[in-house]
Amino acid sequence: MGVDFAIEFEPRQPSLTAVTEEEIVQHYRASVPSGDPPLSAIREHVVRALAVSRETMADPIAALHDRFVDEFGRYRIWFDADLETLAKELGVTPLQRFQRDPGAAPVAAGEYVFDSQEEEQAWLAARAEERQRHTLERGPGWNAWCEPSDGLRSVRALHAAIAPSAQNQRACLALLEQMLVIAERQQRRFRVLAFW
Repeated sequence: MGVDFAIEFEPRQPSLTAVTEEEIVQHYRASVPSGDPPLSAIREHVVRALAVSRETMADPIAALHDRFVDEFGRYRIWFDADLETLAKELGVTPLQRFQRDPGAAPVAAGEYVFDSQEEEQAWLAARAEERQRHTLERGPGWNAWCEPSDGLRSVRALHAAIAPSAQNQRACLALLEQMLVIAERQQRRFRVLAFW
């Protein structure tokens, strides 16, 4: 039994609309302690500098994802049939429905070992053909992104409904919830990746 899978989030986009007046004043005071030039004269510059400083800050989702990978694996994708059934009973989206094909996601070096370059090329061609078949069967939405609010509804409902003794499931869902909370706040969609 398990619920671990590979997950991907949209890249973080710096937003100037999320900058509050208090943050602008704090950044100004930290950067220009003497008060010269006045904030009113360099306000636009301070806002841009604040946005740039946010871009260089570590992505909290990336940190949680690294922890997720350490605990549950990077490429393991398996869903618990009981959780999928429970999600349907609870009226939330089953986790498997968030699964998308990553498109042209590269295969990591050393991920597979082949006896020859021809064997590797044949495997890659078969993988591309399978991906194309799935996209044709399931439509363009197969590569779409999912809304974090929908993911949160599912994860929270499942987390509340599963037994306390299912520690691995609960830990996985709790970590996924943390990532989705941040993603919702930052308006970043997600998808569970399908590897073929």
